[in-house]
Amino acid sequence: MIRIRTGGMAVAVTGLLFGSAGCVGPTASLTTAALPAAPAVRDELPKDKAIQTSLSFARNLDKSGSDDAAIDQYEKVIRLSPDHPEAMRRLAVLYDRRADFTNAEAAYKKLAKMHPRDPDLTCDWGYSYYLRNNWKEAEAKLRRALELDKQHARARCNLGLVLGQQDRFDEAFQMFRQAGLDEADAHCDLAFVFWTRGPSFYDRARRECVMARQINPACSKAQELLAQVEAAQHPRSERTSVPDRTPNKPLTSEERHQKYPLPPGWAPVPTKSAGQDTAPASRTALNPVPMQQSTSTSNSVSQGTVTFE
Repeated sequence: MIRIRTGGMAVAVTGLLFGSAGCVGPTASLTTAALPAAPAVRDELPKDKAIQTSLSFARNLDKSGSDDAAIDQYEKVIRLSPDHPEAMRRLAVLYDRRADFTNAEAAYKKLAKMHPRDPDLTCDWGYSYYLRNNWKEAEAKLRRALELDKQHARARCNLGLVLGQQDRFDEAFQMFRQAGLDEADAHCDLAFVFWTRGPSFYDRARRECVMARQINPACSKAQELLAQVEAAQHPRSERTSVPDRTPNKPLTSEERHQKYPLPPGWAPVPTKSAGQDTAPASRTALNPVPMQQSTSTSNSVSQGTVTFE
């Protein structure tokens, strides 16, 4: 075997190659000109193009729900551009989604220093604390978001959920109403709060669903949630052997969201900047408009309070 080194890379050429090709005789001078040019070991893109390439991949993966792969691509962007706002913003959301709250908190803190008066960011940060069952910090951040933007519907909806987790149900209902939900939808949101609180609150969840349907008989969300509450109270026989969770032990955010998936037809509240493709979407509470009726044209990834698959 003959080895020829070109630009620091070894190219292996076997005797079979020479014998069959017949282009190099015994007396020929073997030079690099006799071989096709070898590609560079690392054909790296220019920095700005590498950022755009990773960002494009990340967006597509993000929208398709491939969280881990999207995180990998966003992290590549951050390595190339440590203060890239979109990559850092989406990483914070995705870290939250997989309960990686240490990295999420670091991202939010850095973003907050860069954008201290961004109500959408502050709302997302408050929702992050909601996921961690840290009601005090969640409430503080969401109220700060409302100080920055008194009309911030997402912050009000999320604050309603946080208040509900603290047994402040009347305040939660009023917050849902102030967010722009009609009375029936506000009762649906409160029913959802009761549902997430566990079996001892199922009767109250049912009452809220019934009330919502009395106010608006066409409220499909109330019927859907009511069906799930009843299914939880009267599980199928194959599930009866599963022991109930100890009432005094709070669910983690991941357990809560797995145990209480969002009923079909519920969607995130549309973002204010629905026409901006590259703007990161803020995570939101429940939307009174069913998914199939949504008219948002945004290409960004919507983040609801609870996801439904």
